[in-house]
Amino acid sequence: HTLLYLKPPHSNVNKLKVTSAYLWIYLRLHSSLDKRARQHLQNRTLTLYIFRVKNTTATGLNLDFEKVVSKKVPTNIAGWKQIDLKDAIQKWFTNTISSDDKLTLLVDCSGCDSLVQIVLFSNTSESELNTGQLMKENLDQHKLGLRSFLIINTQSKAVERAKRHAFNCIHHQQQCCKQSLYVNFTELGWNNWVIQPTGYFANYCVGDCVSGSPTPDIFKHFHSQIVDQHRRQNPFASISPCCVPTRLSTITLLYFGIDNTIIKADLPKMVVEECGCV
Repeated sequence: HTLLYLKPPHSNVNKLKVTSAYLWIYLRLHSSLDKRARQHLQNRTLTLYIFRVKNTTATGLNLDFEKVVSKKVPTNIAGWKQIDLKDAIQKWFTNTISSDDKLTLLVDCSGCDSLVQIVLFSNTSESELNTGQLMKENLDQHKLGLRSFLIINTQSKAVERAKRHAFNCIHHQQQCCKQSLYVNFTELGWNNWVIQPTGYFANYCVGDCVSGSPTPDIFKHFHSQIVDQHRRQNPFASISPCCVPTRLSTITLLYFGIDNTIIKADLPKMVVEECGCV
């Protein structure tokens, strides 16, 4: 039996709708098993149980166990397993009043015995964190190893009118603007190593910075506006501003590294947020 303590990211999670929530747990066969013992596991299954643990008294001496979900897993297939906790996380978020309202989960296994080990906490040493780097050194990354983790996707319950940025492209617009572009990692064939997200809005810049009468706010710098004014006064000038990204943001990538370890990396300048003439 192992307890997992989850703390809400903030106190306003009760305003969120959970669209998906998966607990990832790593299973591995005990190293003491010989080849013959491993062959006997071919037709066996084990059952993973997730219980929510609640205190029924103020002193916390009496505990109540509520079964959240169970999942049957073949014992001969080790590696990462996903457990759907969408309903449990939504219930937790809905009843959360403050950031101190933690969720306590108990992970149990029926059939594991001395055959299969559930890896919930990584024992990766600090020295191991600096080896096997798959990304460039300038990326902010963290090797999670085989430690269990929870991925939650949410959206606001309140349907709010989306605020259109002044530079977002609209139908038949010719002036420099930001065009929405969604990149699906499955279509790229990356779904076998990228865990989260399944895709993202990369976006791109398109449009004209020369024709018409661009408004001053379309220019990133005063220099660009001055150059454009000079071009207008000198029609034979070869210089002209270009429509380019003026602000980009970071995305966080969770992916499989060496030996099925999990790596979290923050990739800078991956999303075009604003466009302008430079």
